[in-house]
Amino acid sequence: MKILVIASDLGKIGGIQNYTKAFIEEARRTGASVSVCELFSISLLGKLFFAVRYFASVVFHRPHVVFCTHVGFSPLCLVTKTILGISYSVSVYGIEVEHPLSFQKKGLASASRIVYLFQNTKEIVERNVPETKDKFILLPNSIDIGKYQLGAKDATLEKKLHTKGKKVIYTLCRLSASERDNKGYEKVLRALPVVVSEVPDARYVLAGGGDDIEYVRSVIDELRMQEYVELPGRIPDEEMVEFYGLADAFVFPSKREGFPAIVLLEALACGKPVIGGNQPGSDEFEGFLGLIVDPDDGRALAEAIIKILEKDIPPDVCNPEKLRARVDERYGLKAYAKRVEDYINIFRK
Repeated sequence: MKILVIASDLGKIGGIQNYTKAFIEEARRTGASVSVCELFSISLLGKLFFAVRYFASVVFHRPHVVFCTHVGFSPLCLVTKTILGISYSVSVYGIEVEHPLSFQKKGLASASRIVYLFQNTKEIVERNVPETKDKFILLPNSIDIGKYQLGAKDATLEKKLHTKGKKVIYTLCRLSASERDNKGYEKVLRALPVVVSEVPDARYVLAGGGDDIEYVRSVIDELRMQEYVELPGRIPDEEMVEFYGLADAFVFPSKREGFPAIVLLEALACGKPVIGGNQPGSDEFEGFLGLIVDPDDGRALAEAIIKILEKDIPPDVCNPEKLRARVDERYGLKAYAKRVEDYINIFRK
């Protein structure tokens, strides 16, 4: 089985890059021959070189399928399907397919399969390109729980963040002005006064870099929550587990991020109770892996946080061992391997 993966520079840090690398690794583990064609520069010349490399890869590799990692590449796949009859799939994530261009719609419509991570993304694509209705295959984010662990809170980190003896609410995300409403961190900040009125020893650790940090500080000042919020900035990969380990509740009330976002899976792999936004696909999560709230309902968000901090929730949803086992069962490497095998079997010849 030969697969050609076309993707943006996989050496960069990003969710799509991580998702693509996980697919490549698992596809190779099944015995598939995987070659990769990457876009390294978005300049006109860089795009031209990428297109040439892609057509050369198709001609010489003669893949059974092209795994197209972004809708922006799909017109290239449409050309090679038309000329050479080579099947392709297109991976879709969310915001990039909300308003697809006409040539991207054609690329989606002609794909043999649409690979989706999130139910809401599937619904968006079906609405914009009805021809895709029967072409979807689910290949969600996966989690290697071996990279995460249960454990006590790190005393050094507690001292650094002034959280020793406190109940920690934790959010990890990019603090971006354009994504502020989506990612929900401002909503958590505005729910915080209600939370601390009920749980005075609560503290909010909001981690991540981005262009919205000054706005975040202004909201903290407006709410007079300086004593209750810590902003550690971007977290190095080697410290991720320690930061998750601090949490008594991981809160990510996203509206359009896609469900479940990888940070929710990472928190669960560390045995932490989570709160997510009520996006499509989140229903089965409620009460099994975490709590689900309407991100725009500040009172409901505050009450959910209070319930977790006070352990007023089903015992299984705050049991670290059970949370870890459940997320592994649904989103771990064994479940992911089965989904990749199902994908490959569609295109076996």
